[in-house]
Amino acid sequence: MLRLEVIAPSSKVDQVIKSLGELGNLQFIDVARLKAEKYGGLAEKIEKTPREENLTQLFNRINNLFRKLGEIPYPEPLKVEGDVGELLKRIEDELVNLEMECAKLDNMVKIAAEERATLEREINQFRDEYENLRRILSELGVKPEKVEELPPEAAEVKENLKKIHQQMLEIQQVLVEADAAAKLSTPHAELPSSLEELEKLRGELRETLELSQRMRREISTAEDKFARMEAVLREVLEVVERKLEAAGKLKEAAGKASQLKAEIEKIKGSLTPQILSLTGRDFERLLEQAAQTLDKISKLTFTGEGFESQVKDFSSVLRGVSRGHEILDAADRFTLLSKVRSLVEEARKGSPDEVENLFKESRVLVEAVPAKYLSVLERALRLVHLEHRVKALAEKPEEIKRMLKELAVKVPQLHAYQELVEIELKLENLKKMFMQTGKTALFEACVPKGRAAEAEEAIKKSCPEALVNKGGEEKGDKPPTLLVNPKVAWCFEKLVSAFGIPNYHEIDPTVIMLITFPIIFGFMFGDMGHGLVLLVGGFLIKPLFDRFKIRGEMWDPLYQGRNLIILSGLTSTVIGFLYGEFFGPTNLAYAMHHGTPTWYTDLTGFTEPPWFSPLENPVKLLKISIVIGIAQILFGIVLDIVNKASTRSWRKILVPASWLWFYVSLSYLILAYGLRIGEVLFQPNTLATFFIAPFIGLFVLHKLAGLSGMETFAEGVEKAIASISNTASYGRILALGMAHAIFSDLALMGSGALFWPIFIIITLFLVIGLEGILTFAHTLRLHWVEWFSKFYRGDGLPFEGFRIERRFTAPA
Repeated sequence: MLRLEVIAPSSKVDQVIKSLGELGNLQFIDVARLKAEKYGGLAEKIEKTPREENLTQLFNRINNLFRKLGEIPYPEPLKVEGDVGELLKRIEDELVNLEMECAKLDNMVKIAAEERATLEREINQFRDEYENLRRILSELGVKPEKVEELPPEAAEVKENLKKIHQQMLEIQQVLVEADAAAKLSTPHAELPSSLEELEKLRGELRETLELSQRMRREISTAEDKFARMEAVLREVLEVVERKLEAAGKLKEAAGKASQLKAEIEKIKGSLTPQILSLTGRDFERLLEQAAQTLDKISKLTFTGEGFESQVKDFSSVLRGVSRGHEILDAADRFTLLSKVRSLVEEARKGSPDEVENLFKESRVLVEAVPAKYLSVLERALRLVHLEHRVKALAEKPEEIKRMLKELAVKVPQLHAYQELVEIELKLENLKKMFMQTGKTALFEACVPKGRAAEAEEAIKKSCPEALVNKGGEEKGDKPPTLLVNPKVAWCFEKLVSAFGIPNYHEIDPTVIMLITFPIIFGFMFGDMGHGLVLLVGGFLIKPLFDRFKIRGEMWDPLYQGRNLIILSGLTSTVIGFLYGEFFGPTNLAYAMHHGTPTWYTDLTGFTEPPWFSPLENPVKLLKISIVIGIAQILFGIVLDIVNKASTRSWRKILVPASWLWFYVSLSYLILAYGLRIGEVLFQPNTLATFFIAPFIGLFVLHKLAGLSGMETFAEGVEKAIASISNTASYGRILALGMAHAIFSDLALMGSGALFWPIFIIITLFLVIGLEGILTFAHTLRLHWVEWFSKFYRGDGLPFEGFRIERRFTAPA
């Protein structure tokens, strides 16, 4: 990776960036943030410009138009000159016109929605009124279904009842006040009961009060006594006046009662069977009782007795009259609304145009219609008119959507405008990473060594005045890593990147992992049948997913990891052949003792495994697991030495070299003695040569590498423990290999009609599905934890080449 330092005129820096963006092989360094000290006071940062704000606004406005217009057809590529200033002005003018058109359509939608809401409220009010009257009639004990149109005299009865009810309320108020006044008394004197005596007493009290006031003014020494006496006089006078006032109102009410009695007699004579069917037969007796009660009230005097009983009787009658009026009123309104509903149903049968014409001509038509039906006809026609209008307004948004689609067809260039503004905005954001010195701009970028000449040529072609300096890595730099791997290794590269991007100075383990991952997986998942399922399934993923367009968060990992599945299936098939397993241990030697099918022998002709069976010889699989672990760990330590040598960190090489010495010695003991490794304790020469000396060397070489005493001790102990624990961790190859063989054997335990269902369920879901995922996880763990910890840091930065993608624009 080379580092380019470029100085170019500020007026041409956009052309330089665009020419490099067409190549896409260069990653810009954030000089303004990372290298401000390098340039000191020679250059300054590029701040946000008005042009960037204008471009941001244009970009947002274009995106808003895309949201409103929906799908816009693709245009022919727009030719773009070097200076895009005039084109941006033209774009802004066209955007204003488009926004005005869209605003008009949006306003039409808004007006239609508001009108529709208003009309729907009016229709709902009619429905609510109708249902409310049904409820009122039901509460009053009248079945709405039995309510018929009232005769003309019923309307008169209803209005008379309403007037009588109002007047009876006034009489009731007078009776209540008279009853309360009659009970008034005063502790200062016993009041007379007759009206004549009360009037005479009122006169005497007023005269006495006037006399007291005159004497209080003349005899000042007795002012307090006169004041107390006047208070008593006023209290008694107030009670007397209230009694006399109530008596006057009662006299007036008695006169009204006589008139109401006559009117009730008149109403009683107007009652028809139809009215009584609504109000009930008891309503006639109620009116008779009301007439009798009013007759008593007309004869009632203030000094008489029985106010309380009269008030109670009158209240009971008043409730009955009120109920009768409510029933007739509700029935009248209900029959009216029922007529309206019937007319609405009839009018709905006509076409919208007929209803509209009839609604417009209704004023002429109703002249020939009796006045009684005038409001009914008008209301029915209006409701149907409103329903048709609501239906038309409901279709308005769809009409406007069609208009928007027609508008979208006319502006295919909007794609090109969006792309152009996006590119210019991208340039403005990128220039914030640069620095400037008045009329010049300077920037740095990383470019692969093989493409440095191409990048330099592009810079010189776009700006001959530009100065280009090639350099290497500077102190404090962290060059990005450009991963270059075979296409087949892409999924393994993703697994490596998931752990961390390789540092620029360390080895990318992707290609190595391409080999080791499937092999370790195969030892854990060794079975010819299961391996072939993975192999065939891996090959089918791409054609099936592409044909049926299967995508999504759940399916993408399968699609992207199909090469891993194919390679893992291949190694599982090969190792499964060596294990003597085809959908389980189905070789003849095993079947003779356990009664399993002989599919492996039938397919291959081998009566027993060519190598060994994990079920029959698990110790051998354990030895192989340990050998694989030792080999991979040793390889990891060697790679760490290579990494340090590539950065010329010669002193630091002592750290992995000491570990390599210790681990090779330990591995020799493990491989030479195996389970008899305890015998080494009784062989001093062997113990000293292959354990004590390497162990001491581990600490000494760590110290010589420049580590402190505490770091040396911690690192030495940790590596000694890790050597044993990491190697033992590869025992999971045995565990998974045994588990796979046992589960496969379980799938063969069925018999008769249950054999194939049990076999398919266990094979597909338990073995291939669940255990396949588990095997993948453990294989990945061996690489990420046991192997990567020896040499791989994964703290690099990905190489993200700056590229200008053009689809709807093209340089002129």
